Amino acid sequence: IGLFKDATLNNQIINNDFRELVYANSMFENALLNNCNINLTLPKCIDVSSMFKNATLINTTINLTFTCLEAFVSGFDNAIIDASSRINIDFGLKGKVNCNYIFYKSNIKYDNLDNIINTSNILYADYMFADTTENVNINKFTLDKVISANGFIQNNSNFNSSVYNLKLTNCLYLDSAFMNCSLFDGTGLDGLLCTNLSDIDNIFKNCSSLTNSNVIKVLSKTIKTMNYSFYGVPASMNGSIILPIVETMDYAFYNCSNMNIDFNLCSFDSATSMISAFENCSLFNQPLSLF
Repeated sequence: IGLFKDATLNNQIINNDFRELVYANSMFENALLNNCNINLTLPKCIDVSSMFKNATLINTTINLTFTCLEAFVSGFDNAIIDASSRINIDFGLKGKVNCNYIFYKSNIKYDNLDNIINTSNILYADYMFADTTENVNINKFTLDKVISANGFIQNNSNFNSSVYNLKLTNCLYLDSAFMNCSLFDGTGLDGLLCTNLSDIDNIFKNCSSLTNSNVIKVLSKTIKTMNYSFYGVPASMNGSIILPIVETMDYAFYNCSNMNIDFNLCSFDSATSMISAFENCSLFNQPLSLF
């Protein structure tokens, strides 16, 4: 823990096979890594939280291989990563990983993420790329076992890469996942397999560049709360949906000027609040016979 914390490493090659190491928290926290090559094999390691938190990476390659990892929380939180640095991570065949805040507030760039494998073993991805500043290749991650991805890449005004590989098959919570991603055009939303979602409050709020007609792909029968979910989204939204247990949907489609979704199969029997849910939806012209 904290082995190279606050260190300055120049032109270093670190090749270590840590067979018995269990904890590597804060290993390079606050460190400056300049022209380094870090190769670590950690077969028994379960926790590397804050491993590179606040670190600066300059022309540095990082190769991390895990087997049974459990926590990578805040791994690169607030890290400064130059364009020439590369990050390779094997999350492990037996891992059940918490990756909350792993790249939070960092300047991780599209090309920094190189070989990223076994991401199906990530269970938690809350705020994983939240408040990042550059376009990110999140298509490197298949998150079909993730339970929660609240705030996943919220507030990244430069994000606009495909999300096709995410899947999110078992995800329950996507509150604010893409909120304020103003350049995100929705590429890859048709590849999502969301079938268990419960909370999608604010999921696409203020995503003003959404053009993908499959933005309603996330609307499944299991949703309970969807306040502000498509607030201010001008994208063309068409198709038929069923929302049998939705409880709150305040401002859900507020100012969705091109929305014309068929709600004819929605009775909203469980709804307790629908404040301004369809306000200013100027194209909306569907029957509401079951209301």
